[in-house]
Amino acid sequence: MARDRTSRPNWVALVLSLVAGLGHLVIGRPRRGLLLFIGASACWNLAFVSWLAPVEPLGSWSLRFGIGTGGALSLFALIDVFRLAVYARLPHGVTRREERLKEAVDLYLQRKFREARRLLDSLLDVDPADPVVRLYLATLERRDGSPDRASHHARKALAAAPHHPFQPEIERELHLARSSR
Repeated sequence: MARDRTSRPNWVALVLSLVAGLGHLVIGRPRRGLLLFIGASACWNLAFVSWLAPVEPLGSWSLRFGIGTGGALSLFALIDVFRLAVYARLPHGVTRREERLKEAVDLYLQRKFREARRLLDSLLDVDPADPVVRLYLATLERRDGSPDRASHHARKALAAAPHHPFQPEIERELHLARSSR
């Protein structure tokens, strides 16, 4: 069976993550990408300005701080994009994610909602646009008495995959969440 485009490793995002934050924008993590870009840019600019014109009250700590923190943020961005866009989409990562989803569904059916939510949240961290995970989270949130969060997850699921086979269930969950407000 051929893998679809969304299950292939995103090497472009990895290359773009050499500039902190750009890879996150490509993989659909705009907030994290923007924060990393602003933080790393500010640190690298501090280091550059401190190197060009050292100011006595600041001393050399600003140069070291800028290089250290900018380097740490850039390294974090690179590792995070590798983890999310490449490593998790390799065949063994896809298989592991499918097994974890089956485990979460089993826990859900056994009414072990807390454990199911923990697994679903970890799956959502890897792929925030997964409509099946969002559907289960919407159901859990609605059952927990949080219709706003349930509606949020259902809307995200519909936006991510408007023609998904589970579309009727997602729309039903959205309707139930809105009517339980």
